[in-house]
Amino acid sequence: MRQLELRGRAFSQPVWVCAGLALVLRVARVLHLRLTDPAWGAHLMDAAFYDSMAKGILADGLLLDGPFLMAPLYGYFLAGIYGLAGTDPLPVLLIQAGLGAAVAGMAAQLAQMLSDDARAPWVAGLLIALSPVAITYDVSLLSVSLSSFLLTMSLVALLRAWRGGTGTVAGGLLFGVATLARANLLLVMPWLVAAFAWRHRGRALALAVGLALPIGLSLGHNLAVGAGPVPISVNGGVNLYRGNNPLFIDEAVHPFRLPAEEDALAHKARLVASMAEGRWLGWRATDRHWVGRTLDHWKEAPVRYLGLFLRKLSQVFSPREVGDNVALGGVPTTTGLLMVLGLVGMCGRRRDDGLLRGVGLLSLGSIALFFVVSRYRVPLLALMSAYAAVAVVERGRSRRLVVAALLFGLVALPTSTRWLPWTAMAEPDGPPERPACRVDVHTLRAPDVEARYRLAAHAVIKGEVEEAEGGFREVLELDPGHTAAGVGLSYTLLVRGALQEAAGVAAFVVEQDPCDDKAWGNLGTALLRMGKAEAATKALNEANRLDPFHPPTWVALGRLALDAGEFQSAERWLARAAFVSPERTDLEALRGLAALGQGDLAGARARL
Repeated sequence: MRQLELRGRAFSQPVWVCAGLALVLRVARVLHLRLTDPAWGAHLMDAAFYDSMAKGILADGLLLDGPFLMAPLYGYFLAGIYGLAGTDPLPVLLIQAGLGAAVAGMAAQLAQMLSDDARAPWVAGLLIALSPVAITYDVSLLSVSLSSFLLTMSLVALLRAWRGGTGTVAGGLLFGVATLARANLLLVMPWLVAAFAWRHRGRALALAVGLALPIGLSLGHNLAVGAGPVPISVNGGVNLYRGNNPLFIDEAVHPFRLPAEEDALAHKARLVASMAEGRWLGWRATDRHWVGRTLDHWKEAPVRYLGLFLRKLSQVFSPREVGDNVALGGVPTTTGLLMVLGLVGMCGRRRDDGLLRGVGLLSLGSIALFFVVSRYRVPLLALMSAYAAVAVVERGRSRRLVVAALLFGLVALPTSTRWLPWTAMAEPDGPPERPACRVDVHTLRAPDVEARYRLAAHAVIKGEVEEAEGGFREVLELDPGHTAAGVGLSYTLLVRGALQEAAGVAAFVVEQDPCDDKAWGNLGTALLRMGKAEAATKALNEANRLDPFHPPTWVALGRLALDAGEFQSAERWLARAAFVSPERTDLEALRGLAALGQGDLAGARARL
């Protein structure tokens, strides 16, 4: 009994202390942001998508009009908090601070379950509590904190069940719910069922039911709205393609440019796929299109794509932080070393933890199958920190630390290092040559400048054009080379009809960056409205060359061709636009005029 009491205290003390420390640090970070961040509450990219989704749920109900464009759980999580506490980010981030604290405590708990050394839970819990990247994402309006919490809690439950305890169904449910926040975990589910079928045959069915129930909810929603049997979200295919295509080197890339919209990737991917297929595709067919294109590339060059996979797997352990939704330039990079130590600890253990090893290795592989960004790694930090603790506290640690140092030195090298085996496989003739202007890149500037830009861009989303215009002007005064702000300013000037100034700002942007399709489009639109048809045609043709999948450009070029009496050209452009938007009667009317100009009276009568 005395021994049990001692073990209980050893178990509880690091859990609660590490969780408490994590909570203090995260709450302090939230309050600091609330007081100092000029863009507090200005949501962009995925944060803006989830914010809009949550508000849509509150306004229209749980069943949304369309399929889930991203893993949906976080949107419902936000909607619940918004409904209780309003839409200010403060309550959300404080709750997420609590989730992050719980993750630190559960990391200590996992380490306690993996090791008899009393130091292991302290190391694991402190690694999470003090992790700069974990703190950053825990206080961001993104799904990372929620998915980390759910995944870690499910692993604690599943490890207990694996060792003969109760909680199989609960662990399965938790893992299934976590998958609704981090969809790549779907690839790990077959392993969980197979492992339990091998060891606990009677529990495998219960586990499978627990895993399937949450996925059934998202699947049912997507079926109900006509998207077909999509398990979670409709972006899986294009995200697979973003990490596996001829232009890929070491960051996600797609061969088309995105508009400045919250759900731009899904809709643009559907448009591009439909144009390629010659028919308007549903969401499920769009997903299959991108998966098919990916498989075609793999079949054409299997060695290259195996090399790319291995390179991406090495990036999972890299010290480099890639923040696609959060600026991580000033965040200390500790994640890579933690991941490497965790891998060494995982490979060195021979305790009853086979289930966790499988989950860890398959989860790492599921990230590398797509592409590596920091927020994909964070949900695994608790598991990896538990194994890292094992690596640094138990007997034989000197040997393990040497192995970890060598491995970390290897993955810390630039991905272009020619003698790395995966580089030789992926790039036997050097990095792929990317055609000029093919990749759309936005370079983050100084943090204060970016915060002001976020405010202005968020004002555009809310329709506050005057406020947005002032914000973009302020950004350009601070940083004249901020081309994204220049695009935003030219757009707001177009909206309020300041055509001359809009054209001037857009022309200034394309001088700095001739690859900016949005600036060319704004320039062409301003010139078109000013009656300068020839110059407008040149600008719009350049915009279309840079982004051949932008319907507003097609409409503008069709109108210009009509005005110039080039009726066949007008019909070609307008037919493209009508293909994308068959509900637009104005396009049919314009096509009727084009038919009339070509002498096609029957066609003109039918359309007009």
